[in-house]
Amino acid sequence: MSIIEEGMQPLKPSKISCDHVLRIHFQFEHWGWMNVFLTELGPHCGELAIHSDWGTWAYTWNGMADGETLRTFLCKADCDYITNKLAPSGRNEKWDPEATKKAIAAHLEETYTENEEIALERWNHRRYATRAALLDLLEHCDWESGETLWIERMDNDLSAALGGEAWNFSVKGPSVEWTVLKHGLLPVLKDYLKKLNAKPTISAVP
Repeated sequence: MSIIEEGMQPLKPSKISCDHVLRIHFQFEHWGWMNVFLTELGPHCGELAIHSDWGTWAYTWNGMADGETLRTFLCKADCDYITNKLAPSGRNEKWDPEATKKAIAAHLEETYTENEEIALERWNHRRYATRAALLDLLEHCDWESGETLWIERMDNDLSAALGGEAWNFSVKGPSVEWTVLKHGLLPVLKDYLKKLNAKPTISAVP
């Protein structure tokens, strides 16, 4: 079905421009590559796009200082700032099951004494469980199927011991692509741009 059949009007460009784009290709030792595209979009504005084995990212900056190019701006900006701009919310975090398990175990050990029986309400009947029993249930959670199923498949007694709010104990850490971007690709790019900016231009030669 075409966009016209779906009720959308044909797209009619009101303006088309073709900008000079600096493309930089990196081939890394052993394996891996990165293509970087730097587009100067006029005063105070520039776009960075990265395509690589590990992912694709892009961001357009507005409001750069007078006389500042995208290249000089990226050289000064730190990797953490650039990474957070390139990687939108949700792409920079990954659920950490091992850290989540440790957080819940620490909560149970801090909240309950070793031999104390913990009163639990389940189906309007009073039930009891020891800390050791809850820690055993914790070990047998479904840690392999992801964050959502871990919650859904949790034993009712363990869930009750956490106040029915197991999500509060979920721990997230940096995703692989976020880590590679911040600690691997961007430092390489920034180092190259600094060397490129340091080279004299033809107009600078007396």
